[in-house]
Amino acid sequence: MTTTYRCSQCDYTTDREFNYDRHINMVHNMPLINEVVDPMKIKCPDCYKCFTNERNLDKHKTVCNGKEHPNQCTHCKKIYANSSALAFHKRSCKILKHKMLPNTPSQLLKCPLLRDQNYDFIREHITYKVLNSIIDYTENPYIRFMQFIYKVFEHPNNQVIRKSNPKDTHSFIHVGGGKWEFVHDKDTIPILTHHMTTAALCSIIDIDAKAKIEKDATILIHVLRAFEKQIREINEMDYENQEYKDIVQRVKLAIVNFTHTLERNAGGATAG
Repeated sequence: MTTTYRCSQCDYTTDREFNYDRHINMVHNMPLINEVVDPMKIKCPDCYKCFTNERNLDKHKTVCNGKEHPNQCTHCKKIYANSSALAFHKRSCKILKHKMLPNTPSQLLKCPLLRDQNYDFIREHITYKVLNSIIDYTENPYIRFMQFIYKVFEHPNNQVIRKSNPKDTHSFIHVGGGKWEFVHDKDTIPILTHHMTTAALCSIIDIDAKAKIEKDATILIHVLRAFEKQIREINEMDYENQEYKDIVQRVKLAIVNFTHTLERNAGGATAG
């Protein structure tokens, strides 16, 4: 009678033990039963990863996500056959959606999906004082731009995108009516970056005009002009330019940081 070997992690079956062992080891990255464990490897007590020394383990502990398997969903704990299956699952993970979407504001904007879309973030909270603090913070145009993005995200109705892990290739975006969807970063974050530069330019122009009317000296006009020039250069960059791609990566990290802040605040509110 032929013995059938069935994988406990996926639908794979075979009548050869060698094929089964190879599948478990290569596809699921799990050690074989008879495999000799390297005594030099130090396993993380909270996840599947191993390290060659305590120093690397300590670095890892600060970002450990508690996964028992490389292709495990960190939210519902289900294990998938490969990274593609895991990515597909994340689009519909009910626990992830529940975790990421507490108290969606009724007036939350839709995330922009086109560069030529007539779109504007709410900017009423970006005042003279706010813009002045951004300009005074540094002369680096990219850091100034990131500071502006954080200020935009401070308004609850502007929080149209969430992303917890910078290594993920998808983000969660609001598509209207309290509904959220997973989308590829390459299809979303460059567009969001464009609309953030447009929002910055509009804020600069509005505050510049108001400062002239009210003769407000809080922001020097020539400094405001310099900031406008910096943002305009970002706005007009070739989207395939490596410098622009680096800016998009900065925006991605800004989204991750802002999402972590939301998650901490939600956790604190729940604990309270």
